[in-house]
Amino acid sequence: MGNNVLPVPLRTTSDNLDVLITDQDRFKTDTSTVQEQAMVRGAFFTSSILGLNRPIDGIPTYIVVDTGSLYHVLDDLDIAIDYENAGDGNVNVKVEFYAMDSNRSDITVVDGTPVNLGVPLNLDFVNAVSTASFTFDSTVTINSGEPDFILLSSQFYRDTAANRESLTGVSSSFFDQNRKIIMSPNKRYIFRSTSSGTATGTVDSLSQFSFMEQTTVSGV
Repeated sequence: MGNNVLPVPLRTTSDNLDVLITDQDRFKTDTSTVQEQAMVRGAFFTSSILGLNRPIDGIPTYIVVDTGSLYHVLDDLDIAIDYENAGDGNVNVKVEFYAMDSNRSDITVVDGTPVNLGVPLNLDFVNAVSTASFTFDSTVTINSGEPDFILLSSQFYRDTAANRESLTGVSSSFFDQNRKIIMSPNKRYIFRSTSSGTATGTVDSLSQFSFMEQTTVSGV
């Protein structure tokens, strides 16, 4: 060949191909595959929780989650808040997440009645039940410490004076940057929701949970 141009061999072995695949590409591929496989086998669940007439009084409500025998990946938590029944003023809504075995807090729980929530996204498994249970009537006391994660923080101001109808504010979700929370088998976790502020009245909320259950962290 002229001009001293040498042929470049094609990369055909798996070792050579690995050089071309970055860790980031491999992570994206594996994550997508795990989610799709979970959906196909009926292990990706979604659940809606309706909270009506929640007073803006700063008194928290709790949901206790027991994972059962499998890992659970909390994939998303989307909360829609209706301020129609709130008076003028500030309304602050916060959802905090606690792991019972975390050394960041000390928590006491008096058990209530657990229920199973969630419908598989693959409706071939529409009647499948997750191993995780949710309890809404437990008595929870945060004796000390801080949450492990803040899942939602929103601050809004409602103004209806002089026939105005305005609602301004900001909201931030833990899941905005595609973060996930891996919950270990046979563990207990606490969701703590609080509505506070200068406004009177109540708010309504619709919380949409999406979670995946799997036998190991890698999804196998």
